[in-house]
Order: sequence, then structure tokens, then C-alpha cells
Amino acid sequence: MENDVFVVQDELEIHPVALIMPQMNDEEFRMFKEDISGNGLIEPVVLFQGKVLDGRNRYNACRELGIEVFARTWEGGMDPVEYVVSKNIHRRQLTPAQRATAAAKAIGYHADEAKKRQQAAGAANLQKHHEESGHDIESLAPEPVQELKSHGEATEQAGKLFDVSGRSVAGAKYIIDHGTEDEKQALESGKSPIKPLEKTVRERVKTTPKAKPVFNKTTDSVEWAKWTWNPVTGCLHGCKYCYARDIVKRYPDGFPNGFEPTFHESRLDAPMNTKLPARKDQGHRSVFVCSMADLFGEWVESDWIDQIIDACGDNPDWTFIFLTKNPARLTEFVFPGNAWVGTTVDIQSRVAPAVEAFSKLDKNKDRPSVLFLSCEPMLEKLVFGDGIQFFDWAIIGGCSASSGMSAYQPCFDWVFDLTNEAKKHRLKVYWKPNLKCRPMEYPEV
Repeated sequence: MENDVFVVQDELEIHPVALIMPQMNDEEFRMFKEDISGNGLIEPVVLFQGKVLDGRNRYNACRELGIEVFARTWEGGMDPVEYVVSKNIHRRQLTPAQRATAAAKAIGYHADEAKKRQQAAGAANLQKHHEESGHDIESLAPEPVQELKSHGEATEQAGKLFDVSGRSVAGAKYIIDHGTEDEKQALESGKSPIKPLEKTVRERVKTTPKAKPVFNKTTDSVEWAKWTWNPVTGCLHGCKYCYARDIVKRYPDGFPNGFEPTFHESRLDAPMNTKLPARKDQGHRSVFVCSMADLFGEWVESDWIDQIIDACGDNPDWTFIFLTKNPARLTEFVFPGNAWVGTTVDIQSRVAPAVEAFSKLDKNKDRPSVLFLSCEPMLEKLVFGDGIQFFDWAIIGGCSASSGMSAYQPCFDWVFDLTNEAKKHRLKVYWKPNLKCRPMEYPEV
């Protein structure tokens, strides 16, 4: 036995990259098991990140036969998808449909890995902030990592790797995203060519009646907007306190693309399809735009934003409320008079970019009707000085519990000082219902 080969003692998971390649059918696997039963495991399985990267069928066959599994750790040096393809593409006679399906799955894997790198960048930013500020802050939004390929680039690159056309990869991905379980199984088995199967899926999707998009009603905790509208969903900031990511995990059927930034063009008609409430007070005609995204993240296409802003201008009886952690990009767009525009400031390092961007918005002749701050969650003491004069409204809140961060209340002095600073410059102040901090001082004796 080679020095780097060892006996697997524990049950192993299959690595996501290994799952890109199609599974053997029952007859192929039966014959494969017979071969291993007679000849033993000739080539060890290959592990990556403690999971089976190459040799999934060998591993499963040995487990079913009760034969010892020998393994070695992958040495790396290349993209894991390319490695698995190089080891498997010639082992089996895969049909073009199977290769295109594998390529489509590879695109999904690379997209997931890109999101993980976004989160890693956030962790690096967080550590840097700790070192520079000395504050024990549990969450900080990372700068976006600009490495995501366009859909066309990704399909063409994956197609070359699996020796199929980019068009075939795009067709396979459409079937994976919209097909029934039987259609997806037919695709992966290679029994059905891609074109006729994709045509069947597209025709069904096209003819399936769709409900007209409308706004969603908010809960009572969002007192300043009774409605939400999400023509874009998904975000790459990676904040630990993100409630939207938790919602996606809780209701995966409602978010087929997960938390990947996605444009829902059909939802642009929601403003005209939603009946205007008779009441005009307490946010009954106010709409929180993209509560499940950051519409002004660097990864969002400008065309998406322009279409959404145009829809807002076409429906002047509604008030549309925008909120972003990337205020610099706000200055690239012209907002209609029925827009409120805000930025989240949870830590002091966000203050300067917010003041710079909103000083420009405040001087713009097409100024939004309301410019506001959302200091929720307020993770440290915030000082704006005279820069707060460029805002009309300040929201202050604590941190509600999420899967990534425990509930958190800011220090009362931080809230008190920021409130005084805002009132000094005549801002309206709104304390969120989750803000429950209070002075708890005792006299010295």
C-alpha cells in the first residue's frame, strides 16, 4: 500500500463536486459491484475537505459489499471540478445530455463557492475592523468580491470543460430549474435529448397561468411601511445579523435561486396590480423596496435598478422606501419625488461614506422627498457631527436574533447621544420596537 493511502474508518459524505457527475443506473452499478467483489478495490477513493471527491461509486459499492475502503487525500493544484471531470469524463460513455447536465451543475457549484468567498471576505473585514477600532463587533458587511462571471460566460466555459455547447448547458440548466422530477431524471439519465425536453418544459411554463404580482403585507413590527416589494432578491454582503437569509432558508420553495441576486422582472407590475388603500396614515401607502436584497449592491445590474425606479415614478400614489449598505451608488440614479432613500449605518466606519453620498443627494435638484438613516442594529457608538444635517430622519434599533447572531441591545448612552445629535439638527427620530435598552445605573456608595 502506498504511504499516502489509508483505510477509511468512518462513514463519509460525498463532496458536492462529485455529485456533478451523473449517478450510475441500477444495471451499471450492479455490474460495477460484481467487478469489485471479484477483483477488490484497485484504485483508492480520493478525499477533499474530508468528503469523497472522486470514487463515489467505488465507495458506495465497497460499503454495500462490506469491503474495506482505501482512500487518499487529494493533492490539489487545480480546480476540483476540472479534476473530477479529468478523472471521470472518459471512464463512462456519457451522452451529450448527461455532459450538459453535469456542466450546468458545475455552474451552480462555482456560484456557491463564490458566495462563500464573499463571506470569507466579510470575515477578513471584520478582523481588520476589530484590530483598528478595538470594539468587539460581531458583524460587519464585507466588500463585494468582483469575480462572478456572467451567465453567458459561465455556460460557455462549462461547456468547453464538458465538451458540449454553451447552448446545451443553458438548456440543461433551464430544465434543472423548471422541470418536473421526471423531466430532470430523464435529462440526467441521458434518455432524452436536451432540445425537445427543454421545449416541453418551456411550453408548460409559458402556458401555466400565473397570478398577477402584488405587494406583500408586512408584519406589525414594520410600522413605517405596510407593504414590501421584491423585484430583486438575494444579497452578497454576508452580514451575520441578516434576517433575509434566514427567511430564504426557512422557505426554500419560494426562492429557487436561494440567496443569489436575482431579478424578477414580472414583479415590476406589482405597483399597478395592488389596490391602493383608502388610509394614508402610518405607512399604509408606503412600500419597502427589496426587503430581501440590497438593490444598490455592486453586483446589481444598473438596468434592473432603472426599471424599478421607473416603475416607482409611474405609480405616484405610493411611497417607495429604499435602503442600502452601499450609499455611494445612490448618486448614480435619479429618484422620483415619491421615493424615500436611506442607508444603513451600524458601525462608525460607515458614517463617512453615508455623509458623503447624502450630502450630494441633498444638494440634487431632484432630491428624494426623504433622506434617512437606519442605525439598526446599532453595534457601536455612532458620531455624525454636522454631517447628520443631510438627513431628514433617523431610525435607531437593536439586533433581533438570527441564525448568525444573537439578539443584541446597544448601550443606552449610544442611543441617547445619537438621538440628541439628530434632534439638534431637527431630524425626526424613530426608535424601532426591538430597541429595549434602558439606563441601569446605580449610585456609588
